[in-house]
Amino acid sequence: MARSVLEEAEADFRRTVAEQGASPAAKQAFLYLFRTLADRGEWDEAAAAMIEFGRRFRGRPETGEVLLQAAYIAEHELGDGARADSILHVVQEDYPSTPHAEKAADVLRDRRDTRRSGS
Repeated sequence: MARSVLEEAEADFRRTVAEQGASPAAKQAFLYLFRTLADRGEWDEAAAAMIEFGRRFRGRPETGEVLLQAAYIAEHELGDGARADSILHVVQEDYPSTPHAEKAADVLRDRRDTRRSGS
């Protein structure tokens, strides 16, 4: 029963995201969708939705944080460091001179140093 309710909610969130463009309703539906997918362990879909949010809501303050979360999921849940790096570079390019860009640079530097040291 709970699973079907969650699936219905996910379908509603996806429908709102598809139909509402960059509206406040779409933004809120995306946020609920991320949570629903993550709660179900559907990390690849959650990261993909976050990246789509990044495209649709580019330049908005909260978008940098969403993309940082997508990079974290890519690296830690999916084991895809290249995907994480790509997302982090987008954060640096799209949100220069912000705490999000600084965080992306720190993570990239740490990842690069870890690779160099062989750890």
